[in-house]
Amino acid sequence: MEKAVSFYPSQVLLTAGATPAIKILSFCLADAGNAFLVPTPYYAGFDRDVKWRTGVEIIHVPRRSADNFNLSTAALDRAFSQEKKRGLKVLGIIISNPSNPVGNLLRRETRHSLLDSAR
Repeated sequence: MEKAVSFYPSQVLLTAGATPAIKILSFCLADAGNAFLVPTPYYAGFDRDVKWRTGVEIIHVPRRSADNFNLSTAALDRAFSQEKKRGLKVLGIIISNPSNPVGNLLRRETRHSLLDSAR
């Protein structure tokens, strides 16, 4: 059985879709020049809504068609380490699930390992 999640109504934000939510979070969590890791291929609107409007950098994390576009924590770790060496402050990972544009779903184990590596 899943663990119960509790929250307060003041912690809930409703938006008309994922794009405004991601844009709002980008404005709230990051400053121009900060960065988010984004697995590729990704929703093209992220360039407009995150990078151009907020000034937050999008760091590409490559996924391969040969691997069914699965995301690996090793690829995320590599991208994070490279950007840290460049002096860029990476504040998070933007993941859409199901993936836009390829449509695959992250398995439960993958989601848990992503959360563990993000901590």
